[in-house]
Amino acid sequence: MKTILNLFLLIGLSIMLSSSAVEAQDAMKPKKFDNPQWKNVILIDYKPGMMNKARDLIRNYHAKASEIAGTPGPETLMILESGEYDMMAIWGMSGGISDMDWDISPNNIKWRKAMNELAGGADEALKIMQEYSSCVNRTTNYLARID
Repeated sequence: MKTILNLFLLIGLSIMLSSSAVEAQDAMKPKKFDNPQWKNVILIDYKPGMMNKARDLIRNYHAKASEIAGTPGPETLMILESGEYDMMAIWGMSGGISDMDWDISPNNIKWRKAMNELAGGADEALKIMQEYSSCVNRTTNYLARID
């Protein structure tokens, strides 16, 4: 008898909760974020002993190519002193989430042309980028929003 009573209570509670959820859903209205600022957060784990070499390549080539091209670099670059990753780079997304629509953006093209110029040609630029990649163990990427 107690089991049957518990079953009826459970069924009644389920009906009440589902009708409350339907009422709450009916009261919801579409709402966009007010002026969201989207960020691309990249975490980088370098191979042991390779972080200084990677930082030199960033300073001497990647950052300089951005400066030459007039393209934005990371808004924030942090050396991480704990955790699984060594560095965090936070990039602004000036076009918002639609920045993710590009396979190759106009800024990527400008940057690559500047990198080619800085390195002394496309082949040399590719070698520098491969050298940087050889320093990286793994990366992960997050999209974030500032309210």
